[in-house]
Amino acid sequence: ILGLGYGLGQYSVHIAVVLLVGLSLSLWKYTQSMRRAKREKLLKAISGRSETKKYSDFESVEWLNQCIELAWRCRIDTLNSLVTAQLNQKFSADCPAMFSYLKMDRLNLGPVPPIIESVDALTSY
Repeated sequence: ILGLGYGLGQYSVHIAVVLLVGLSLSLWKYTQSMRRAKREKLLKAISGRSETKKYSDFESVEWLNQCIELAWRCRIDTLNSLVTAQLNQKFSADCPAMFSYLKMDRLNLGPVPPIIESVDALTSY
């Protein structure tokens, strides 16, 4: 601590700057560890299933939900614009007679992705 005080005095560095740099570095390290933990959780969910779920009546689709959640967070703006463009094409093709023009400016699908609970295979089709 004595060396730190001497270095601060010698180079005229304010203690608030040192604390701000330290806080920034620790926050950066924390976010990196959280990203790593989320990535490991996703890989674990995709790669492994428990034996009880493997032979249940319905297929567990948690791995699919994790993939959808990851894509949802990364590409929500692209999804919003894609759905808006497709709806506008549909509106221009099938516009009701009471409207002369119908257009959607923007669409927000929200921050929560859809969740698929289970999938069942149909044996007779």
